[in-house]
Amino acid sequence: MPKGLTFGTGFGYTQLNASFDYPLNGMSIDTSSFYDYEYDYELIYDTYLSTTIDSSEFVWEVEYVSDSTAYVVDSTLVTTIDTNTTTNTYTGRNKVGYFQIPVSIGTQMQFGKFQLDLFAQTRFNFLIQSNGSLIQDNSLFNYTTSDGIYRPFYMDVMLGMRLHYALFDRLYINANFQYRPVIGSAYQSTTLTKSFDYFHSDVGLSWRF
Repeated sequence: MPKGLTFGTGFGYTQLNASFDYPLNGMSIDTSSFYDYEYDYELIYDTYLSTTIDSSEFVWEVEYVSDSTAYVVDSTLVTTIDTNTTTNTYTGRNKVGYFQIPVSIGTQMQFGKFQLDLFAQTRFNFLIQSNGSLIQDNSLFNYTTSDGIYRPFYMDVMLGMRLHYALFDRLYINANFQYRPVIGSAYQSTTLTKSFDYFHSDVGLSWRF
């Protein structure tokens, strides 16, 4: 590489684990139906007569129903609905692992005891494994690597800066800053939008041989 320029590559593996706690509402519906009938009745009456011994006069008369017939003249269907709502909670862990190949290029600038490194990095991410669960259409959906929610391949970038100060001849104090913006998504579905801006900083000491 030309003087002042840096180039680097390698490989890595990243696994993300996230616990989930999904409340899922369910509903059961019980229905029952019956008919309410309206009847008309046709009655047949008989009369019982009591007379004197010589049948010269009536003593008393009794009328009674000797037969009856019922007719349905109207009916109404009555339906009752009973609903019951329940909530089930599902817990577990979502896991995803990516094999990564980073490629970075940068520059180094010297200012007396200070050295400034600026670099940019692109990572090529290959899906190795994923499994877990999510809520989809009010149902619990379990996924694996073959039918999962993550893309089999995606790329991301990182911008970084390192500042070195020489305390002594070979001893340096270092400050490191890295930022990885959200570019695209690792998810296959556009309905999943969870994403993170990544920022990292650290301070340390180094000894140069």
